[in-house]
Amino acid sequence: MNYIDQDYDKLIKIIILGDSCIGKSSLCNSLSGINFQHSYVSTLGVDFFCLYYKNNSKTFKLQIWDTAGQERFNSIISSYFRGAHLAILMIDNSNYKSFIRMNYWLKQIDNYAKKDIKIMCLINKTDLEAGIDRQEIIDKMNSIKLPFLFISVKENKNINSIYDLIYSQIKDLPIEEPKKDKIIKVNKNDKKCCLIM
Repeated sequence: MNYIDQDYDKLIKIIILGDSCIGKSSLCNSLSGINFQHSYVSTLGVDFFCLYYKNNSKTFKLQIWDTAGQERFNSIISSYFRGAHLAILMIDNSNYKSFIRMNYWLKQIDNYAKKDIKIMCLINKTDLEAGIDRQEIIDKMNSIKLPFLFISVKENKNINSIYDLIYSQIKDLPIEEPKKDKIIKVNKNDKKCCLIM
């Protein structure tokens, strides 16, 4: 096993919200460097992974929580708002209902997240025929002062720009004392695996 110590200055908890089949898990895969998967499996409850992002000599550990869109998981998901610094709300550019449902998710954030949480919006599936007028989206985002970005996870469009948008939201958060994660790299042929965080 090889041990790698990963330093970071700030731990950022991010929760990704939106209706089912909107591309949340595909986005997480893309951010993790996994190619787009054409098959679809619904998230059951909440998935979790970490990324390290460096900007201006500061390293951020992004702790990203991918939530299920089905309402039957709402009682579980609400607890994961606790301590979140940033909520990423996703809508489907081809599905007008997902745009209308923004208000529901914003209310969930208001009910369960801390009052100073940052919020941004990603409009996914721009590779498909639009089901929402783009100007209507822009007007809505501007009216509620929500930073946003049009993306296509499938075509890898604007994915790298997501990091810039995230950074714009988290850059002014207080920086904690530097921490160090010890990660154990395990040979893929090993049957036992450990991760120390």
